[in-house]
Amino acid sequence: MKAMELDPELGPIMEDIKKNGMEAAMKHLQNEELMLKFSQKMGGLPAELQPMLKKIDEASLTLHEAAKNGDLKAVQDFLSK
Repeated sequence: MKAMELDPELGPIMEDIKKNGMEAAMKHLQNEELMLKFSQKMGGLPAELQPMLKKIDEASLTLHEAAKNGDLKAVQDFLSK
């Protein structure tokens, strides 16, 4: 955390969150590019997890998602349950 506080780009964000609390944190949370920078500073995502997460992300978790994504097999699986 100290490294992020000293970082020229992330330091002001950390200071804003310390000063303004949850409201500032929620504001910054919406900035995906900023969140990726925080993630990278904290070590990022291990490479071996990326394929697994991609598979989870692509999977239809509900009947509605399966239909919306045109995943006929998943729709059939949901309807057969």
